[in-house]
Amino acid sequence: MNYKNFSVIIPAHNEEINLGRVLDSLSNCVPKGIISEIVVVDDESTDDTVAVACERGVRVISNKPGKRLTIAGLRNLGARSTSAALLAFLDADILVPPDWLELAMSRFNSGLNGALGFTDKAPTDASWVGRVWGNRSDSPHSDKATDFLPGRNILITRAAFDAVGGFDETLTTCEDKEFTYRLCNSGYPVIRISSAILIHLGSERSLGEFLRKEFWRQSATFAFAKQHGFAFRTLRNPLLSLWHLCCACSLVAATMFHAGNAAVVALVLWLIPSAIFTIRNALYMHQHQDLPLVFLLTWLRWNVSGLALIWQIFNYHKR
Repeated sequence: MNYKNFSVIIPAHNEEINLGRVLDSLSNCVPKGIISEIVVVDDESTDDTVAVACERGVRVISNKPGKRLTIAGLRNLGARSTSAALLAFLDADILVPPDWLELAMSRFNSGLNGALGFTDKAPTDASWVGRVWGNRSDSPHSDKATDFLPGRNILITRAAFDAVGGFDETLTTCEDKEFTYRLCNSGYPVIRISSAILIHLGSERSLGEFLRKEFWRQSATFAFAKQHGFAFRTLRNPLLSLWHLCCACSLVAATMFHAGNAAVVALVLWLIPSAIFTIRNALYMHQHQDLPLVFLLTWLRWNVSGLALIWQIFNYHKR
């Protein structure tokens, strides 16, 4: 099939700070006409998000008043309101280079019938947390098959999107992981490429913000696994989260009972997964001076994920 253009879908809630810059970057995309339309799907913003979009001539659609949607619901609403054969889902805090869609188009016109995403990085003025975490997987490889694309940057054929039923609107987060999981299980190729670099303006500005965001990001992993019958791939996050919880509890217990050897073993086991992930990231990073910080943030992330797992299970049994 000879694809010609994209519909760009941007979910937004109180995004006036970044949305203007994002839309301006889209206006520079080449060649002209590669974007058939841009739709900002507003979720009851209380700031000037809608005004910013309207000032730039972008179509705005809104969900029903008084009913906030999940980000999955916003993306699906946007997809249903557009008609191009290619869909580009972009968050309201992602700056794109001029050749972003042109490079994607060449992949689809070369036979890709699934989804792809590009590398994104933290801005140059990001905090140390945003810089370290946002740039931790700076892969030099141009194409890499993957089973996860972040929702802030997914490009896909409408045929594939419709075939798997779009995003799961019942999930408050993990919707992108669940979506690409279904794509892969349905036989659609999913790739990540680095021939264009996007800038993630929403990179974390402090360690506290990082921890809060990670708790939220990991707060639907149990629901994701349950929806797919606790298949092995869906259990990676819950099991690693449980591992960190058990190691932490074992370390505390060993320390309380003055079991020095057991405490050392618990500490080593507590650190091993994060060390493995850090080493794996190091294989793809051009810059290695931040590896100790990558390790620290990875370790903190898995422990926060453990707390989020407890929260999920507790709330699940309360329902």
